[in-house]
Amino acid sequence: MPSLRNSNWEVRIQKEPAPAVEFRFVLDSSWLAEIGAEGELEFVKRYRMAPAEGLAAGTSPSPGHHLQVELELVNRGSQPLKTSYRLDGPNGLPLEGWWYLSKIHPRMFASAGARDIVYGTAGQMLQLVGCPEIFSHAQKNPATPARSLFAESEDEPYRTLRYMAVDTQYFVAALLPQNKGPYKSDVFRRAAAMALGDPNLIPKARIKTANTSFHLVSPIETIEPGKSIRRDFLLYAGPKSPSLLTAYGLEECTYYGWFGWVAKPLSKLLHFFHALVGNFGLAIVMLTVLVRGCMFPLSRKAAKNAAMMQELAPEMRKIAENTRTRWISARRPSRSCFARTITIPSAAAG
Repeated sequence: MPSLRNSNWEVRIQKEPAPAVEFRFVLDSSWLAEIGAEGELEFVKRYRMAPAEGLAAGTSPSPGHHLQVELELVNRGSQPLKTSYRLDGPNGLPLEGWWYLSKIHPRMFASAGARDIVYGTAGQMLQLVGCPEIFSHAQKNPATPARSLFAESEDEPYRTLRYMAVDTQYFVAALLPQNKGPYKSDVFRRAAAMALGDPNLIPKARIKTANTSFHLVSPIETIEPGKSIRRDFLLYAGPKSPSLLTAYGLEECTYYGWFGWVAKPLSKLLHFFHALVGNFGLAIVMLTVLVRGCMFPLSRKAAKNAAMMQELAPEMRKIAENTRTRWISARRPSRSCFARTITIPSAAAG
C-alpha cells in the first residue's frame, strides 16, 4: 500500500461554488488487492477559505476567515468497501517566548507546556494533555508513542468530539467537526496526542517546547459502489481572544485556574476599559484604581489595626520583659544549695 502522507496527490483549483484547493489520490485495484479488497477508492481533500460569519463586530481590524476542510471518500469500484480514515491535526505553532510563559493545568500536580493538546467532547468539558506528559509517554513507549485520549471501548458521548486543538499561551489551532445534513462528522473510534519528531533528540530543558499534534480515527463505514461519504470540519487558527473563542465555542481554551470566578470578571472589566480609552496601559491603571478603591475599607481597617499595635508595642515589650525576668528568677537556684558546713576543731580537742 502507498503512503498517503508521502505520495504525490493531484491538485486542482476549484472556483465553483466557492474558491477551494482540492487534493485527490486514487488507490487502484492492485493496491486494494494487497489488503484483500476489490475496486478503486478515491480520497478527496478540499480546503476553502471562508469568512468568519456571525462574529461580534469590532473583534478584528479586518474581516476574519477560517478554513473549511472537506474529506470525501469515493468508491469507484463495483463492490462495497469498508473504510475508515485517520485525520492528523495541525502542528508547528509558535513558541511565543516559552522561557517566560506560564500556563495553568486543570489537573493538580500536572504540568502544561508551550504546545499542549486540548479537547472537549459531548460527555466532558475541557481536557488538557500537557506537552511534558506527551513527551514522557513517547520516550517510555517507543513502540506506541501516541498517548491515547479516548478509545473505542468508551461510551459514545465521550467519543463525540466538540473540538480538538493544539493550544499555546496566546494562540490556538482547533479542529471543529461540522454536522451538515446527513453528514455526521463528530463521532470517532479513538484519538491520540503525539510528539512529532524524535523525542530522544529534545534536551530535557526544552521538553515544554516539543512539537505536538493529534490524530483522529473514524468509525468503519461501508461505501456502496458509485457512492461516497463526506465529512466536514472547520479549522480555526488564531488568537485566544475571548470574543473570538466564544463565537467558535472554544471559550474553554482560556483556563483561569481555581480563581476563575475572580479572574473572568476582572478580564471583562479590563476589556471594557480598553473599549473606552483604546489603550491597554490606561485600562490597566483604571482597573487597578477600581480594585484598590473596592479594597479600601479592608485596607483602612488593616492600617488602623497596625497603628493600634504600634501604640501597644511598648507596653507589650514591658510585659514580655517582666515575664522573662520572673521566669529567670524562678529558674535561678538558691545560694543555700551550694552551702557547705565546715567544722573547725577546738583547741581542747587538739
